[in-house]
Amino acid sequence: MHRTAVFCHHEGMKKVLLYLPIVLALLLLAAHFLRYGNTVIVVGIAALSGLLFVRRTWAARIIQLVLVAGTVEWLRTLAMLVQERMALGAFGQAPELCIQLADLRAQPVCRNPAQSTQDPGDQDEAQDGAA
Repeated sequence: MHRTAVFCHHEGMKKVLLYLPIVLALLLLAAHFLRYGNTVIVVGIAALSGLLFVRRTWAARIIQLVLVAGTVEWLRTLAMLVQERMALGAFGQAPELCIQLADLRAQPVCRNPAQSTQDPGDQDEAQDGAA
């Protein structure tokens, strides 16, 4: 009798793990639309999540269609964001940013505050003049 209780527990866990990615994807999709203020779609997605409890083929197909439509929406949003970044020149600055970071790493970490206002070439001249 104890074995059947353990078996049922594992079966229940399998179902939870099976539905977890679907529920998370629906939550992310709802959050995506909520960010843009589309509460009608958010309520619709919440209502559709109830179809997970319906054990019919048509319910599974509707959930699948919603997830495919969500994937298309995320790809559309990704393309839109990439176009906006390209228009702002954000991707063109990446090599310049890498060069700037490399320059920062090449400089010493601890500096004298009086030297930080001078150009490094001026420091050599100041030292030569003091000697």
